[in-house]
Amino acid sequence: AEVNNEFIGFELASNSTELFVSRSSHKREDITDVSPKVYVYKPVENANGILTTVLLRQTITQISHTVNDGFGYSIDANDDWLVIGAPGRDYYFNDHDTGQLKPAIPGKVYIYKKNTETLQWDLNTTIDSSTQINNEVLGENSRFGFSVSINDSYVAIGCPRDRELVDGVNEYEFGSVFIYSLDSDSEAWTFNQKIDYSDIDPVAFNNFGLLEVMDQQLFGYKVDLSNNSLLVSFISSDFPFQV
Repeated sequence: AEVNNEFIGFELASNSTELFVSRSSHKREDITDVSPKVYVYKPVENANGILTTVLLRQTITQISHTVNDGFGYSIDANDDWLVIGAPGRDYYFNDHDTGQLKPAIPGKVYIYKKNTETLQWDLNTTIDSSTQINNEVLGENSRFGFSVSINDSYVAIGCPRDRELVDGVNEYEFGSVFIYSLDSDSEAWTFNQKIDYSDIDPVAFNNFGLLEVMDQQLFGYKVDLSNNSLLVSFISSDFPFQV
């Protein structure tokens, strides 16, 4: 729904007690003049278990805001942790002003911890793809945070426009998924693993023809974590396998 250019409900998530709704995550702020947010709602039921109302409990805005970075484009949560993706943007034309090509905006992922005393979500970790991740510098338009998923101990982050220098000369836009793990003692999230096509079919990196077919498949377009498995989708018009 659109209310005063807000475009509420682009992305949704829930845990056992709350609902999470993004606002204006997919729109250009330089045009709408509306900053993206994530609303946290508390459903209220009567004694018969019938929903009677939904209360706004918290409005989450990003701490390190970059205009047009898509904060809230992806959301996932459990009862203890909330993950919000801000995947940035590809290079785009700024028709609103000069018509010149605007630079890409690197993606970020924000991880929040539930405060059991205030019942608010407090920022715990910011993962910024403009800085090195496991000694790797991602491209500005890699769309890090395009999709996110969390289970009890891991967070999966889709990066569907990630590029790899495979043969020392040519870059291919396969996409990838980054895994972060939780240290339960320190409550710190740290890099655990990067998954890309080399993990799925290493032969592909030695087969130039197959690499050409697999380019721009957007691996990591959607991710879903369970306790024992990770489901990853990619958009493909030429390659038979999509999940």
